[in-house]
Amino acid sequence: MNNGPRADAGDLASEPSLPDEYFPLWRCIACGAMGNSNPCMGACDYHKLEVVRSVEYADLLDEATVVMEQLKKLTTLVHRIADLPKEESERENSYRMLRNCARDLLRELNFEKAQQNRITQPAEGLRVWLCHTCGQIEAPQTCLGVCIRPIEEYVRAKHYSELMEQVTVAAGRVQKLCALVGRLAWVSPRPGQWQRVSRAFQDEALAVLQAPQAATVQSPAA
Repeated sequence: MNNGPRADAGDLASEPSLPDEYFPLWRCIACGAMGNSNPCMGACDYHKLEVVRSVEYADLLDEATVVMEQLKKLTTLVHRIADLPKEESERENSYRMLRNCARDLLRELNFEKAQQNRITQPAEGLRVWLCHTCGQIEAPQTCLGVCIRPIEEYVRAKHYSELMEQVTVAAGRVQKLCALVGRLAWVSPRPGQWQRVSRAFQDEALAVLQAPQAATVQSPAA
C-alpha cells in the first residue's frame, strides 16, 4: 500500500559522526589562558576559533547514538501502521499484530525513558585564536603566577552545535512517535470499531511521518 511520501529515520537527522579535526591544547587552571606548543613562524595570521572539550562532544555523541537507534526502530513500526492493508478483512488481524509489536518495542526502549530523552546541558564554548600560518593557538589571560597547564583535546564548537541540533530534532521525533505507538499499544477497540480505529491510527501515522522536522524537546533549563 502506497500512501504518499515516506519519511525514513535517515531523513530526520544524519548519522552522528566524529569530527575530522582535533586540537590538543593546554589550559591553565589558575588564569584560564590557553594555547599549544606550535612555534611561531613570524608571519602571524590569527583568526577566531570557538572550541569545546572533545570529551563533551563524545558524551553528546553517545547520547545521539541512543536517540537515533530509538528513532529508527520507532519509525519502522510507524511505517507499518501507515501501511495497514486496504482489505477490511485483514485490518483487524494486522492491527492486533501491530499492537503486540508496539508493546514489545516500548518494553525494549523503556517507554518512559524514551519519552523523556535528556538533552545534555550544552558544553561551554571557549574562544581561542588560531594562526593560519603556523597553527599556533593562544588565548592569553593575565597570569596569576600559578601556572598549572593540563593538556586536553578540543574540537570545533560548530561541530558540537551541529550534533546538538541533530540530537534535539531526533529526540523530538522520538517523543512524537512514542506518543503514537504508546496509544496503539494499549488501545483495544470495541466490537465493530476495529475499522474506524485502525483508520484513525493509520491517518495519524501518515501525518507524523510526513510532518516537517522540528526540534520539539525542551531545553534542560526549561
